Amino acid sequence: MRGRYYALRLRGEILTATARTRGAIIGGFHRDTPKGPFSCGRYVQDSAVRTRVIDYRVPTEIGGVQVNPGDLVFGDLDGVVVIPRKVEDAVIEREMEKASAENLVRRVIEGWLTSTQHFPLAASCEGAALKIVRITATEVVVRAHPGALESPGLNKPLHKIPDHGSKSWMRQFDECPKVILELQLEDGTTGLGELYRGHDWATVAHISAALLGQDVRKVFRQGLPFAKVPEHDGFEIALWDAVAKLHGLRVVDLLGGPVRDRVLVGAWSGQRRDDEVGPLARHYQQQGFTCLKFKCALDDDIVAWCTAIAEAAPGMNVVLTPNERFERPHETRRLAAQLADIGNVLCLEDPILPWMRADYAQLCHSSPVPIVRHFALPYPVPGNHIEDVITAVQNHEAGGFNFSAGLADFQRLDHIADVAGLPCWHGSEIDLGILEAAYLHSCAAARSCLWPSDIFGRYIRSHDLLARPLEFSPPHILLPKGPGLGIALDHDALAEHRIDQRTYTAS
Repeated sequence: MRGRYYALRLRGEILTATARTRGAIIGGFHRDTPKGPFSCGRYVQDSAVRTRVIDYRVPTEIGGVQVNPGDLVFGDLDGVVVIPRKVEDAVIEREMEKASAENLVRRVIEGWLTSTQHFPLAASCEGAALKIVRITATEVVVRAHPGALESPGLNKPLHKIPDHGSKSWMRQFDECPKVILELQLEDGTTGLGELYRGHDWATVAHISAALLGQDVRKVFRQGLPFAKVPEHDGFEIALWDAVAKLHGLRVVDLLGGPVRDRVLVGAWSGQRRDDEVGPLARHYQQQGFTCLKFKCALDDDIVAWCTAIAEAAPGMNVVLTPNERFERPHETRRLAAQLADIGNVLCLEDPILPWMRADYAQLCHSSPVPIVRHFALPYPVPGNHIEDVITAVQNHEAGGFNFSAGLADFQRLDHIADVAGLPCWHGSEIDLGILEAAYLHSCAAARSCLWPSDIFGRYIRSHDLLARPLEFSPPHILLPKGPGLGIALDHDALAEHRIDQRTYTAS
């Protein structure tokens, strides 16, 4: 509203009431309004018989500023800004970049660095696009501590997936190479990622090509521009780590914020001789752990194991994981009844084959020991998808879940379990530090993650490749406080365990 005669008010209580939801800007005065419109001030003289409407929805001028129909007008306590319609999208995008950079500085000042240390980064965030310019993939082999996987003399490999033509269960998992990712942005920010075992170099190259040159802030993190192959989650972690660092946030903050600042974890072991089980459980209990997970098969005397644990470490819970090798439901029912009498088994995980869904439902109904299903989304085989988790809930095929998934998918799975009122934990492949840090952020943001998670690689592997290990306070791990994943690579250890390295750059 523009006025040529300023010694009167152009808007009062009645006109203001019609514009409560839209706001008003006046090239004149106002009165009778507790919270007035944007104007030149208050003045008592009203506009009756002193003004008339001569036009509307036409270009006008207020305070020397041209205003056209359709322009975006924004006002607050600091003043009024007119954004011409033709540049509206560009201005909003630019302002969001500026606000993001300022939020980065504010959060950094509150948490980790000084403003003088971080203003250069904020300036880069505020300015040009932040493209992915380099991806370094380092292949490593990090072996387990002697005796950490199984009893000396036993040879029961735990790598379940067929590998380069070999059958399942033919290779020990610490023999399998892994890949560490360093995803670098043009401002120097680096996101860290780690691939699961059994990577394919051609797939690594394809995904790298799809990401190089992309503005990391515009990559849709809930649906990345490449397929859900096993390599997917490692690249996803690197992207989330980089974006969180840019905004001065932790990855858990991008997931909605933590529901806990420490995550319950359990001790872990491969298969053992009967006489070793009790002392091993006592050893971990003395360190503070309250749960011990064992890999097992039908030829293992798991009843004797759990009896020995009850005697050597009273109060220690046990998770038994046959990885589908009990094969027949009646074997599971027989063993569950014997284990229930001992009273220390938290659950049986995946005792029979995944396609035996009706048998899982019957076991859940009749077993005195909870039956848990493991869904590993990185390996998209039939029966191992998010939809199958929903079906398992609907058909009462599980009393809880072990979920293995990337950041976005684990959150989806958590929501399903939470709504169903079922507990879960985060599975693992006894990984290195980057993946375990990502698991930690996922668990910290997951309401249903109530059972001990398999974040135990530091106790099994000879190194986690982190400059500073994740902080254990058994039976928990503490959530890191720094931006992104809150971790840094130990480059000396990376070089020591490196067997190959490939670098991809934007052309």
